Amino acid sequence: MYVDGLPIIESAVGYGALGTRGSLGYDDQTVRVGEEAKNHALSAHAPSRLTFFCGGEYQRFVCKVAINDDVADQQTSADFSVWADGRLAAVATQVRAGDSPREISADIAGAQRLYLAAQTIQWPFCHSVWVDPEVTRDAPSQNWSDALGRVAVQSPPAAIDLDYCIATVVSAGYEHLLEGLLASLERHQWPNKTRLVVFNIDDDAGCAATIAKYGAYAIPCGLLARRNASLKSVLYSVASLVPARYYLCLDADTLILGDLRPIFDAIDAHPPDTILVARDAFLKQGSLISQLREHYRGEDRDLGTLLGRVTEDSIYDMLVNDGVFAGSRFAMLALDNLIRNMPHAAAWVDFYADHGWRNQFIFNLALARLRCGVELDWRYNLQMHVNDPQLATSEGWPRATWRGQTAHVLHFCGWGRNKYPVWRKQIAG
Repeated sequence: MYVDGLPIIESAVGYGALGTRGSLGYDDQTVRVGEEAKNHALSAHAPSRLTFFCGGEYQRFVCKVAINDDVADQQTSADFSVWADGRLAAVATQVRAGDSPREISADIAGAQRLYLAAQTIQWPFCHSVWVDPEVTRDAPSQNWSDALGRVAVQSPPAAIDLDYCIATVVSAGYEHLLEGLLASLERHQWPNKTRLVVFNIDDDAGCAATIAKYGAYAIPCGLLARRNASLKSVLYSVASLVPARYYLCLDADTLILGDLRPIFDAIDAHPPDTILVARDAFLKQGSLISQLREHYRGEDRDLGTLLGRVTEDSIYDMLVNDGVFAGSRFAMLALDNLIRNMPHAAAWVDFYADHGWRNQFIFNLALARLRCGVELDWRYNLQMHVNDPQLATSEGWPRATWRGQTAHVLHFCGWGRNKYPVWRKQIAG
């Protein structure tokens, strides 16, 4: 059923009136997206909020979101969100005038009310539209995959009541790294309703034993792609599977030496679309387009292939390492949504069999398009392949200092993977 056939409880729009069945809601115009008239659309100039009565009868909400064609390219943008009885179910942010429509799919099973919101910081001409919005009674699939198609989860995890999710991913042969991460996390205090979540590739028995040892929550995964470093991109989609308010995503080759609660405080202090990230210590300076050519074996035309069109994204210059990142549910759902709307991203990541970390370029590209990256201090992702901190033991616990400051997270990435084995073994016990 199209949503405009549902009883409407509330309607508030930023300009004009709510347009239904293809009406724009002002100036006797109709909704047009991609040079096509849209007969089934909700036109709700941002900032807007619409509430419909579902009565618990529907399972999913699907639609596309866009800015109407009558708005000049790049003149404005909107952030769209879908709520089911107060639960944030889907997000699409930085949908700009001139962009192709962005698909949204949301689980609204059992919801009495469906709430659709569009926000903007560029009010003039923000003609935000919901194209072909439908609710369906079809039962949601029991299979889940991440946005880049790395893994599959055969059934959704049991309901977890979380405020804070700390997530990582591991596969066979790397349980010793997971041991170090979980042991180091165990040494620190966390807010109430914090849970460690581990995606266990192929449900490896050795990894499962380590997960159980530390009381973490295991999510067994089936492998859909080559077994390489790109598997960690499952964390880009964690919010679409595991509900929580805040997320902290860590590579399994990290060790936690200091308090990470300030990261959660920083999430709360920033706008809801913020993703906290640390610069890549190896890539140093340069634009996104230059690193595409130099480090990720890409070509200029790849940006158009991945995004549909290229704007100022190519000159984005905060190139980051994805070994540590954090954000709210809103931000993480937006990240997942954008990558799912890059239809060629998975094939691009897998194009070179001997290049296993092209996923990190997709992550950087998404941050550039979403304009959501906020830099974390290096102390929260000290990358060991290019840095050598001073190591010591204080009160029976290892410490690392670099440039006169104490590191909170050591990341043993790249050729730093085998550094300081004896010292690291102390942490794992």
